[in-house]
Amino acid sequence: MQTHRNWGHVLMIEWRQLWSRQTAIVYLGACLLFYTAVTLLMEHVIVGAQKGWVADVQRNLWLRNWMLLPLGYIWLGIQSFVADRKQGFMAASIISGTSRSQLLVGKVIALLGVSALSLLLCLWPSLFYASHDNSSDTLIGLILTILSDVVLIGWIALFSLSRTSNNQTLLRMVMLICFDFVIRLLLWGLPSLFNSPVLSWLGDNAPLFLPSTALNGWMYWEEAWHISTLGISVGYAMLLWGVVWYQWKRLVF
Repeated sequence: MQTHRNWGHVLMIEWRQLWSRQTAIVYLGACLLFYTAVTLLMEHVIVGAQKGWVADVQRNLWLRNWMLLPLGYIWLGIQSFVADRKQGFMAASIISGTSRSQLLVGKVIALLGVSALSLLLCLWPSLFYASHDNSSDTLIGLILTILSDVVLIGWIALFSLSRTSNNQTLLRMVMLICFDFVIRLLLWGLPSLFNSPVLSWLGDNAPLFLPSTALNGWMYWEEAWHISTLGISVGYAMLLWGVVWYQWKRLVF
C-alpha cells in the first residue's frame, strides 16, 4: 500500500470535503450579493460617499473582514478542523495513507482558496470603475487580507487541537475578540484616568501587540496600517503556525 498519498489527491479530497457542507457556497453567494449592492449604492445612490476604484475596494475589504468573515469564514474554518475530526474524516484519511502534515497543509490551502475567491468577488464590482491610480495600494490590501486569513486559520487550528466541539471553538474565537476589545479599551482609558508615564507608554505601544493587530493587517484605508503592523502580522503567523505544526503532529489522529 502506498505510504503517502500525493499532494494533488490530498488537496482534491480537502477541497471536496470543504464544499460538501455548502457553507462555502452560502458564504461566497453572500459576498457576491453584498459587495455588488454596496458598490452600486455608493457609486450611484449615496450622496457624498467616496467613489472610484480604490474607495470601492477598500470599503469592500473592510466590510468583508468585519461583517462577512466572522459570520462565514470562521465557521467554515471550524467545520474544516473540528467537524472533520468529530466525524472521523481525519482518522480515516490518516489510516488510508495521508500524513498529518499533508492533512494540515491541505486544509489550509483549501480554506485560502475560498478566501481568494471571496477576494475576487470583493474586487469584481469595482472593476467597472477601475483606474490605474493607486493600483499598487489595492494589490497591497489584497495581499494583507490573505495574511490576516492565514493568522485567523492559525487561531482556529490551535483551538481545534483541544478536542472541543464546533460551538466551543466558536466561543473561544469570540472570547479572543472580546478579550482583545476589553484590553484595548483599558489601554485607551486608563492613561486619561491616571497620570502615569508607564500607562501612557503602554497605551501608545501595547495595542500593537494584541491579536486584532494581526487580524487587521489588511486595514490600509487612510493609512490605518504601517510597517509595524505588517511585522506583527507576520510574527503572529509564524508563532501560531509553529505551535500548530508541532502540536498537530502529536495530537491529531
